[in-house]
Amino acid sequence: MTVAAQYARNSYTVTFLDWDGTELGSETVLHGESAAQIPSPERTGYTFIGWDASLTNITSDVTATAQYEINRYLVVFVDWDGSTISRQLVAYGQAAELPEEPVREYYNFIGWSADTSCITEETIVVAQYSIAITAGDVDADGSITITDALLTLRIAMELVTPSDVQLVAADINEDMCVNVVDAQIILRTALGI
Repeated sequence: MTVAAQYARNSYTVTFLDWDGTELGSETVLHGESAAQIPSPERTGYTFIGWDASLTNITSDVTATAQYEINRYLVVFVDWDGSTISRQLVAYGQAAELPEEPVREYYNFIGWSADTSCITEETIVVAQYSIAITAGDVDADGSITITDALLTLRIAMELVTPSDVQLVAADINEDMCVNVVDAQIILRTALGI
């Protein structure tokens, strides 16, 4: 009589966990074989890059935890004219670093067009301005003088072509028309009467 020993290959459990410990699945693998990877898990704001354990030549029970890389998004800050102020890569869920406030002649910077405290996608952020015009300061030198009254009179007589800023500053009574009345009001303001 011949006696033959019969052996069964050992089998092991390969368990797949997500980043937070949630079990994604498991499988039984024979000694020396490779685990069949499950579909790549998804995590908002991250890219799956693999498992933290080898899934080939399995010789014991294995727990493989998903590994991720945080996504980074381009945030571009642009000025009113489309010129780039700042470009930066920002990690998902993080805040973009605000650049220095831009300066625009005759305007006050009032903020940015988008909230950058929690970036979740590529973002273009535009500088926002309000017009900074002192009514009556037609030459924009910071004070109301006789020169402003004379310039307003020249605009009213169509002797000069004013800029948009000058038109707004010269229309002191806000009647949508620059005329002698505006020049007179500016002159009185300049003279303090």
